[in-house]
Amino acid sequence: MIDANEVRRARRRAKLSREELAGLAEVTPLTVARLEQGATARPPSSQMVRLARALGTTVEALDDGR
Repeated sequence: MIDANEVRRARRRAKLSREELAGLAEVTPLTVARLEQGATARPPSSQMVRLARALGTTVEALDDGR
């Protein structure tokens, strides 16, 4: 499962708005918001790879280990 807090922290460290991250990762701003709110626990792996790359991190770093 994705760690919603880590997604938010990584986005803030990267100094990106939700909209900017969504554009870089080719997802919707709503997708980013849902991830950060914990409403989407298991997004498609292709989305997570793109989000991690846009954030300069790894999928594993965004995973809560569950």
